[in-house]
Amino acid sequence: MSNAMLNFSIRPRTLRWLDLCTFGPKKGESVDLLNESTVTWFNDQVSLDESSHETQTELQIGDGVESDARIRAWLDIAFYKPDQLRQRIAYALSQIFVVSDKDAELSGRQTALANYYDLLVKNAFGTYKDLLRDVTRSPVMGHYLTMVNNSKDNPDENYAREILQLFSCGLHEREIDHNLDGLEATYKLDTDNKRIPCYTEDDIRELARVFTGWVRNNDSWHTPMIQLEDSEIRDSESKSLFNGTLFFNAGNENYDENEGIDNSETDLEILLEALQNHPSTAINICYKLIQLLVTSNPSSAYLQRIVDVFNDGTEKLVELGDPAPAAGEEKGQLKAVIWAIISDNEVYTAPPTYMSKIREPWLSLVYIYRALNVDVLPNVGNGGDQSNKRIKNNLSYSKTCNQYPLGSPSVFNFYLPDYQPVDLLPFEYKDSSLTSPELQIMDWSHIVSVQNHIFGMFNRNISYGEGITNTNTCLTSSDGGIYNTYQKLLFVDIGPFYNAVKVSDKIGFVNAVSTRFFNSLMPKDLEIQIIDAFPRGDLSVQASNWTQRLLSLALSSPYFHVQQNLNSFPYRTTLPEPAGSGYVNCNI
Repeated sequence: MSNAMLNFSIRPRTLRWLDLCTFGPKKGESVDLLNESTVTWFNDQVSLDESSHETQTELQIGDGVESDARIRAWLDIAFYKPDQLRQRIAYALSQIFVVSDKDAELSGRQTALANYYDLLVKNAFGTYKDLLRDVTRSPVMGHYLTMVNNSKDNPDENYAREILQLFSCGLHEREIDHNLDGLEATYKLDTDNKRIPCYTEDDIRELARVFTGWVRNNDSWHTPMIQLEDSEIRDSESKSLFNGTLFFNAGNENYDENEGIDNSETDLEILLEALQNHPSTAINICYKLIQLLVTSNPSSAYLQRIVDVFNDGTEKLVELGDPAPAAGEEKGQLKAVIWAIISDNEVYTAPPTYMSKIREPWLSLVYIYRALNVDVLPNVGNGGDQSNKRIKNNLSYSKTCNQYPLGSPSVFNFYLPDYQPVDLLPFEYKDSSLTSPELQIMDWSHIVSVQNHIFGMFNRNISYGEGITNTNTCLTSSDGGIYNTYQKLLFVDIGPFYNAVKVSDKIGFVNAVSTRFFNSLMPKDLEIQIIDAFPRGDLSVQASNWTQRLLSLALSSPYFHVQQNLNSFPYRTTLPEPAGSGYVNCNI
């Protein structure tokens, strides 16, 4: 069956789709999507207005609390804005085209960093070449990788190195070996079975000359850099890369940002075209996107299908109802690539070996908050439009998650794509090439911190929902100091779980947990653990405490912290949650 004919025919597949394509499904979203077309959902998401991180950061700063404003703005958008797919892709791109506020100069430029993030948001469904051009001309990237003010007298090689190693072809030549899977299947080997370098140090030196003459436009951190015409600064002599196969003529014009100017013969445009067409670029970029979005160890067949779409997106764009791209523009169509990644049948049928990834700690917390309809004062749980809500909480990211958006310790992201937790692998996998990149930032300290944060989410003082009485949800600014305290906290709707625990409805509790957190396919062994953990006797008085304990138990499970096809395990099919209101009435 053509992927374009996929629809949301069953709840587990719908929930799995939303798990991969958003920051986590909210209550009721899967029911709303049943029997709808995946194509329609995808196109609707693409057509939504882009939520701006720069605008949201400015609003957060305007609220009077400047520290961590960009992180709180990111959470505002992840929690409440509708363009979830675009934002999820932008988050993945931010871990490929890395800049970081760990840089001393950038740490105090929150809106500039948010502007850079918006660049990724804008290009999420554009072309790879447009994305790479915008990244290259970004003053934030120009500063981070020390390309801004680069002069021909002593060209800085930093950006030249990383645009090859990280943003395009990669360190080694790539081709897909269909006798292998995972990362090892992507490397081209010489006659001695050694990896073949994509470029030499001479290539880096030559390429650094291409990136001369770039300066901030009127010293702005928010508009693209411009290239000076001055031959005393910009190197306009001939240059060659890749053993002479890429050549830049002497006398090429500087890049001109003015509308309507043909820049096709500038050094930058010649380079972008060459990098997009480099035979290793498609494999390197597609592999990274697959790892960040779907699975750490893709099969070679799945990877090949995605690479084929990168090289020619025509078929997938037509599947989505778009016109075929013009001749010469078929390559690097990211909209087609993203659609191919998330709609491939293997994503919903393959066993965990080839279709699983650790849920990043930061995204685990965001998922849970979305699943529990996170809300803030005033008017917690009133059922109104949340899209303009602004939070005053940063999830204590610095000590809890060991990561946050645009906060990696280096240009190599938080973790490496080939990281293997050898000491954690079962004996039968010790000699395998399986990778689990996200585990590189997890140690026992952070695992405990994340679980403590999850446990604290369900505190009765910040809970709301049907059947729950909590006067804190009705606080207003007239309540003074106590309001100021609670407006910084995040409230969650635990009504269905609380009501099941209150009457010792073990199956009802399992059903609710399974639907919200396990794609309606809770593995049988976890179900047994949860049911066994229910205490005997009347729980009506201690319902809040036991709801907190039982939810924390469920969400400490590896079945939650690993994104995978849970139908690979023995499971019970759970019934849909009753709709319920979950709303708070402050007038009684």
